[in-house]
Amino acid sequence: MRLLLVLTAVVCLAVPVAAQGADWKSGDVFVGTSTGQYNVYSNGGTLLETIDQAQANMGTREAVDCAFDRSGVLHTAAFRFSAVVRFLNPHPHAQLLPIVATGVGPESIAFARDGSYYVGHQTNPSSLRRFSGAGTPGTTFSPAAPASMIDLSSDQRTVFYTDRSGTAQPRVHRFDVETNTNLPDFADLGGADRIADLKLLPPGDGSGGAIVAQTAAIKRVDGAGNVIKTYDRAGQDTWFGVALDPDGRSFWAQTSTPGAVFRFNIDSGAVDRGPLPAAGSAFGICVNGTRTAALDNAPPSISVTAPAEGATFTQGQSVAAAYSCADDANGTGIERCAGPVASGQPIDTGTPGTKTFTVDAADVAGNTASATRSYQVVAQPPPPPPPPPLERIVVTLSSGFEPIGKTTTLNLLTVRDVPRGSTVTATCKRKNGKRCKGIKRFVKRNARGDVKLKRFLRKPLRPGTVIEVRVTKRGFIGAVKRLKTRLRKRPTITTRCLPPGAKKPKRC
Repeated sequence: MRLLLVLTAVVCLAVPVAAQGADWKSGDVFVGTSTGQYNVYSNGGTLLETIDQAQANMGTREAVDCAFDRSGVLHTAAFRFSAVVRFLNPHPHAQLLPIVATGVGPESIAFARDGSYYVGHQTNPSSLRRFSGAGTPGTTFSPAAPASMIDLSSDQRTVFYTDRSGTAQPRVHRFDVETNTNLPDFADLGGADRIADLKLLPPGDGSGGAIVAQTAAIKRVDGAGNVIKTYDRAGQDTWFGVALDPDGRSFWAQTSTPGAVFRFNIDSGAVDRGPLPAAGSAFGICVNGTRTAALDNAPPSISVTAPAEGATFTQGQSVAAAYSCADDANGTGIERCAGPVASGQPIDTGTPGTKTFTVDAADVAGNTASATRSYQVVAQPPPPPPPPPLERIVVTLSSGFEPIGKTTTLNLLTVRDVPRGSTVTATCKRKNGKRCKGIKRFVKRNARGDVKLKRFLRKPLRPGTVIEVRVTKRGFIGAVKRLKTRLRKRPTITTRCLPPGAKKPKRC
């Protein structure tokens, strides 16, 4: 009997469900049966309730694949009646009308990021159809083989699908809905067993591979389409539906006869759930909260260049953090990328010990990632001992004088106790700061003992004339003697020190 469409505004029609029903939670498992019902299990395996696709005059029919949109509306494939039946959350899970009419034999549903969805069917032509989020029919496609069980790539254009028709080959096909063209097959599972449901693994573009059900076993293929792992349970030989668990590490699978349901660890292949209570003849499965490829289920990537793993820094050293986060090429974008300090700001080197630096990232779809780097902070080495104090040169300037009129004549001028290897320099300047006429600068290198300054003797020197004698030696504090003449009085002699490298004398 053909399904009668109600072409009116969308309304809700309450449909009786089990009295023990409750609001659906992330992780709840939905298994379609041959009677048009879905058994709803908690993620732990407890049967919570049964919901029914039943409408007037619909009769017995298979409930196959299902999927949730972003708002939490459950979309289910009614195989015999060429329809998508939708259910609302929270409890009592009323059906959303009108029921969406599809092509013949709908088997699977895959949502796109914009809220629209694709429905795969068991027969061609028109085995792949697109609908708006409200259920309005859109583009119809006819891939080379019937697109029975489908999954949409994270690029939003490539549909990966398997063929459930009678002449089907055990291959995973691909179709480009943007250009309406067939693409090269993705994988060939080999053997004569019929192929069934598939789910792309992160990042959801095929590069991460997929989980594919085949009658006798479930197989995992890599990004090149090679079978790299097989999942199975003794006595289970009618594998049909698969669905990824929200934990990102597991997937659920069911057999069509007798309808057993199990949860497998993707990496180890171990079963940690199941068999769940018999679902009767089962034909499809989905899990609330699954992040499908189309809705972005790949975690962000994190790059931490500073601090590097195992790096060692000195206490108090200034080290700028350097890190960044990126979503996959077809992702929804980064929402959070945060470490203990912002990238470019100094990390903690305040105290010695082992430190950790953790960066957390999340994308808009809610996928998260974390990266930790460990580094060492060592105490600063003790400061080097201060250099030994420099030895100071100590000399004596001996002088004798004769006052003659308004001038003074020196009859003795000797620097005594000059250390070996010293340089003795003497200059004469008048009161106005100009050089004394007729008296050249005196320099004696590698001097020692007593050094006579003969060129300054028997010269008439006016009051205020200054004779400066410097005694210097590498690694020593030099001695500076200043003799200043006075009118008819003994000249004054003052002492200053000259530190290494200094140009002007300082007080000692």
